[in-house]
Amino acid sequence: MGSNEGAVNNERRTLLYSLEKRSIVAAGLNSTNYQKMDDTSARVAGKNHYVHVLCNQFYTAFFTRRYKDRLTILDILAQHNLRFTFNTHAFSLMKEMKLSQKIVNEITVQCAGRTFERTEIDAVLATIFPNQHKQQANRQIILESSAIAAYQSLPFAAQLLLTDDAPQYNKITRYHPLCWIHDGRHYKKLNPISYLHREKLDQFLTQYWDYYAKLLEYKNDPTEKSADLLEKEFDNLFSMKTGYENLDTRIAKTKANKDQLN
Repeated sequence: MGSNEGAVNNERRTLLYSLEKRSIVAAGLNSTNYQKMDDTSARVAGKNHYVHVLCNQFYTAFFTRRYKDRLTILDILAQHNLRFTFNTHAFSLMKEMKLSQKIVNEITVQCAGRTFERTEIDAVLATIFPNQHKQQANRQIILESSAIAAYQSLPFAAQLLLTDDAPQYNKITRYHPLCWIHDGRHYKKLNPISYLHREKLDQFLTQYWDYYAKLLEYKNDPTEKSADLLEKEFDNLFSMKTGYENLDTRIAKTKANKDQLN
């Protein structure tokens, strides 16, 4: 086999693998109304990248990307068909993200009711912000808000996105539950020096994972009585004061996320 023929076969295999992956991801995105995502760092050709994991109980897909910002997440969820829609929801998000009313008015005049490709919206932003080195935060708000609006209009858009508490996952879906496993990792990062603090951490983690086990039992056999008991136990457990300041701070943060923890 000549080198040219071998290269052609490699390209053909790569294309087939790519098409197969797209089909799997498309089926996975359409299989449920929720998705799970996470990321981990990676090195590609000597540069920092991130491996994004997208999954539910039916599939798992991996994507290596240069960044882990909100637009990257949206591009993955939109099956690499990222668009920017300027509807009522987009403008509402811009206001939530503290975009000034003056800029909202200007972008409304130019873009209301329209959907853009990335090159098209970049051209619009260049007219609103002629100096490409300034207004980066405002540009990002406009891009993210309109990309979220476009994604949520897709027929396969998830209603729930289960992740850790990293900010890039916020606002992408209607509901954003947080993962108990990820929350528990924050406690693992505590590294107390004194034996007393270590003992307090170990005791609390035992209670933490015992409570999580009860949540799993509830999932298999949910009842109103069990839900009430678990809610009261949550409030008691995460109102605890141990005297170990870093642990108490972490406990309070978990309590603050009560409504999102899944």
